[in-house]
Amino acid sequence: KPEIDSYAFTTKRLNLGYKTLNAIKIQFIDTPGTLNRPEKMNVVEIQAYLAMRYVGDFIVYVFDLTEHTYTIKEQLKLLERLKEYDKPLFAYVSKQDLVSQDEIDSFKEKHFAKKKIPLILDMEKLTRELLTAYKKELLE
Repeated sequence: KPEIDSYAFTTKRLNLGYKTLNAIKIQFIDTPGTLNRPEKMNVVEIQAYLAMRYVGDFIVYVFDLTEHTYTIKEQLKLLERLKEYDKPLFAYVSKQDLVSQDEIDSFKEKHFAKKKIPLILDMEKLTRELLTAYKKELLE
């Protein structure tokens, strides 16, 4: 049971979860947030980096459109850094209940209309997309 709070950097360690879909067991790793500062990462950020770089097969980047802690520009910059890991990337928007549908639509159109990274707004659809990508990886 991960700690959940209204402030940034609540996650202080790797949180593992599992979901079985169509007889395939998928492990999810919720990593602590990072600050996009590889030259001076703290222990928690190093742990997140190692999990993303060496353990995960896919990365789901979670955007916070409220910009409570980080601007969209800063979040997009970190997403660009994650492309260096050469893993399939998916994007998801959290806290959708705190922003308008117009803000979500505008964000999607402005930042994801031409990207190869899918922006998925529904958790069930995200799960199905991950399962499809996983099956594709198995066949290759």
